[in-house]
Order: sequence, then C-alpha cells, then structure tokens
Amino acid sequence: MRKFEDKERKDSKIKAIVEVKNFLLFHKKRIRLLKKLLKENNDGRLIFQVSVLGLESLARVLYPNEDSKTRFIRFLSKEMKKNDAIRFYLFCRNPLVHEGFLTPFSSLELWDEGNVGFITTYEKYLDAEIIGSVDYPPETALAIYEDLIWYTEDFFKKRNIKSRALKDVKVYGVPSEAKKIKRRKIKFQKRKKWPKNLT
Repeated sequence: MRKFEDKERKDSKIKAIVEVKNFLLFHKKRIRLLKKLLKENNDGRLIFQVSVLGLESLARVLYPNEDSKTRFIRFLSKEMKKNDAIRFYLFCRNPLVHEGFLTPFSSLELWDEGNVGFITTYEKYLDAEIIGSVDYPPETALAIYEDLIWYTEDFFKKRNIKSRALKDVKVYGVPSEAKKIKRRKIKFQKRKKWPKNLT
C-alpha cells in the first residue's frame, strides 16, 4: 500500500497562551449544554464522552508539564481514589481518546438508548466480572466534570493565575495560507496596525 502524504498540510508545534477565565467559561457553557441534552435526549453515550474529553482538557491546562496519563489520573484523583482514577483512565479515557469509543464491555456501547449500540461481541468472550465493572452512569461522569471545573477555577483564583502557557501545542497549517498571513503581517506592520493577538 502506498503511503499517504498530505503535501498541503504542515504540522508544527507552538507555544499557546490560555486565558483562564474564558477557558473556564467555555467549560461551564458546555456543562449547561450537556445537562440540557441529557434532559431532552437522554443521550448518555455522548454525555459521557464529552465529559471525559472535558476532563482531559482541564487537566492539560492545570498540569501543563505532565504527560497525559499522569495529569489525568492526578486530576481525577481529586474526585476519587487514585486506584479508581487509574482504572477510569485505562478503561474510559484512554479508549475514548485513542479509539473513539469505550471498552467493548461498557454498557454505554453495547446497548441502551433506544437500541443504538454499535458494538457486539461473542457471548463466550463476555465475563460477568468485567461487564459494568468500570461503567459510570453519564450523570456521574457529568457531575465529576462539573465538580472539577469548580476545583480548577478555585485553584487558579487562589494563586491569582490569569493565564497559562502551554508548550508544544500541535497546529496544522496550510503553507499557502501561512504565506498569505505573513504577507498581511508585513503589510500591517508597515502601517503599525497589525493586531497584537495575531503576532
């Protein structure tokens, strides 16, 4: 098979500054939307997945110098025992981020929500001790997510931290677009009107 090469895409890593107030506001708005979705549509799978990805986002900003596993477990340990946080990472966060769905033994993927489960497995592989052993109801995942938003806000307030620098944030840029931006920057710099937030 021929290796795919995207010649238009140029990956690079940059330093990014996260404005804490706006970052937390984004997560609070997301919580309101998830609660509405849970009430109106009862889409537990989506609630659970977005909550887990929200936890990852918060953990990254809270502990920017730690690897994804360490920071996630450390962050989640504010709400549960460390061993439970490790199991949550292995069976929930890790499959969601890297595979796009939960462990095949999760009831959220196997059944429920109007028979829209999309994973099936042979009965002989099912272990009663595995099924449901790491399942959390979507309401629980959402409550953990909401509690940890408030924990994060309190953490930054106590330390009077207004922004957080993140290193090695991956960005994808199309070379032709990058050249256009560079030309615009030169043009605006001559006029001294280049917006500060685009430097």
